[in-house]
Amino acid sequence: MHGYPLFMVSDNAPIFTNEEFKYFCCTNGIKQKFLAPSHPATNGLAKCNVETLKDKLKLMTSENLPIHLKVQRILFRYRATPLANGKSLAEMYLNRKIRIKLDSMFPYYEMTSEQKIKPRTLIIKVGERV
Repeated sequence: MHGYPLFMVSDNAPIFTNEEFKYFCCTNGIKQKFLAPSHPATNGLAKCNVETLKDKLKLMTSENLPIHLKVQRILFRYRATPLANGKSLAEMYLNRKIRIKLDSMFPYYEMTSEQKIKPRTLIIKVGERV
């Protein structure tokens, strides 16, 4: 749907180093970059994300849904949440805001053509070229 990446960063897990996966990456123009298994800079971020996911799943124990649907909902909410720069991951990726349930609580008003066109006052000074 969104195309193949140029680069893929992963650890040296067997799933990423086997011949079949190497062939897939090669035929699709994906360059692999492997990190050290205990690289603290990359492991810290991964561990933080895993902990966040686990915490969110624990909060959803009352919802009677399969695990894959719970994960989908968590990821949707995560991607729709604004970051420190004021934009969500989805907004940065899609160049538009995505609709969430909160949006349905506020009515959507279409602006009339008169409201869209704002009259401009043009000030021209004597002797100015027009």
